[in-house]
Amino acid sequence: MSHDEYTKLFKYMQQRFAEIDERFENMEQKFNQRFDQIYGLMDAFIKRQETQEQESAAVQNQLNHHDKWIHKLATKISTELS
Repeated sequence: MSHDEYTKLFKYMQQRFAEIDERFENMEQKFNQRFDQIYGLMDAFIKRQETQEQESAAVQNQLNHHDKWIHKLATKISTELS
């Protein structure tokens, strides 16, 4: 091979590698965007779950208070609860 052929081959290989690098960069950006979306969805889901658990605990606490009041009231009026 002559020097000119090596130069052409080198330039061609540089161009091909640059194209491949660009494709990988684009794929990496898309992957990162989708990964960020997944993290966002997971964060939102976890937040909803935590909120639901807190609300459920508050409702259960209030239910326990009502149960105690009902039992006290039943005792006061001499009524048996079934």
